[in-house]
Amino acid sequence: MSMRWPGVRCRGGHATGRAEFRRVPQTRHDGSVAHPTFLVIGAQRSGTTWLAAMLRSHPDVFVSPTKEIHFFDRTTAYANGIDWYTRHFDGRTSERAVGECTPDYLWVCDGPPSLNEERRQSGESEIDFVRLSGRNYDIPALVHEHFPDLQLVVTLRNPVDRAVSSFYHHIRMRRISPRSSIREVGGRYGILGEGFYRANLVQWFEHFSPERFLVLLFEEDVVENPREGLSRVFDHVGVEDMAPPEVGTKYNERASDPFLYARYYAPRLARRAFEVAPSLHRLPYPRIEVTDDDRRWLGELYRTENERLEELLGRSLAAWRTPSLRRLK
Repeated sequence: MSMRWPGVRCRGGHATGRAEFRRVPQTRHDGSVAHPTFLVIGAQRSGTTWLAAMLRSHPDVFVSPTKEIHFFDRTTAYANGIDWYTRHFDGRTSERAVGECTPDYLWVCDGPPSLNEERRQSGESEIDFVRLSGRNYDIPALVHEHFPDLQLVVTLRNPVDRAVSSFYHHIRMRRISPRSSIREVGGRYGILGEGFYRANLVQWFEHFSPERFLVLLFEEDVVENPREGLSRVFDHVGVEDMAPPEVGTKYNERASDPFLYARYYAPRLARRAFEVAPSLHRLPYPRIEVTDDDRRWLGELYRTENERLEELLGRSLAAWRTPSLRRLK
């Protein structure tokens, strides 16, 4: 792709008060430079844990021991300085490709600026997007400031499924109550915001050319054809193709609803109880409800954005246009 992408301005301002650090990465004792050559930037709940594991299995790829460093998106981490960041890659020996996988890097805005205006005009309620304190939202500029020659990898999942998966994830992390509805809390933690892929990608395209991006579709390139998808990743980061022995391994499968309830209210007891009695996972109650109506609502919320994303990527997203009226397993 060689065309220039139009800019999209996001709601709210950038984080302020960040310290300035020198751009030159730390130099290793052997004279080489310990810095990333690629980043997997998202999307959250879209196969990045699997992708990090597959990349780590390649003998010519070094992935930081800490999968998600969160250097560029968290102000407290960024305040540690660039030398702190590059020390995460000190274990590299002779590997050609060096990188890390922080899926929240993709999330720089909560959708197109016209979103809530369009909802008001159609008589729908606005979505109250809550900006997180301590988070940088000028991530693409920060990354480009330090490492302008990176290769970037993105995996995108049907945003309806991704939002539901994110909803359950934040319940498991005890950030939101299992009694909440996805419509009530969707404006928090990027549950809805990260699914506006076009709006977020365009922000990145303002700092890195589209040729530096490899965009995978979770359903096609991770679930259905993981071997082919991984070949494209290896080629993009500049290493020889290979077949990892556990390419079909699943990661981060969702916990049962009874466990999520128990963990929210009694985390220590829940872990022990469900280890001793695994049959507790199969209890019919309590349930965390994401209804078919919720999924239809999500599908309509993302419909226009998906159409624009399809045009941006030049790739069909037809599989996303049918609402997924099922529970995520």
